[in-house]
Amino acid sequence: MTTSDYVLVGDHDLFSSNEANSQWMEIAEIVNHPSYDSNTLDNDIALIRLKTEIQFPSDNKIAPVCLPTAGEMYDSVDATITGWGAQQEGGYWYS
Repeated sequence: MTTSDYVLVGDHDLFSSNEANSQWMEIAEIVNHPSYDSNTLDNDIALIRLKTEIQFPSDNKIAPVCLPTAGEMYDSVDATITGWGAQQEGGYWYS
C-alpha cells in the first residue's frame, strides 16, 4: 500500500494515525476542478471518489457532509466554513 493510493478518513491528529475510528480508504478517482490552474493555484479543489463506501460509526466521529440542493439559499443563518489557504485575495497569511 502506498499513501498516494489511499486517504485516511476520521483522523484528527496529523502526527498519529491510530485513532479508533480512522479508516484507510482506497482512491478510485480524483476529479480536479475543470478550471484548476497549477501555476496560480486558482480553483484548487477536487473530489475524491473512493473504491468502497465509508463505514460511518454510530458515535458520529466520522459523518457525511450534507450539501444543500442547488440554488437553495439560507438567509440569516450562521455557518462555519473551514479550509486551508490565503485568508484574503492576494494575501500571504495562511490558515
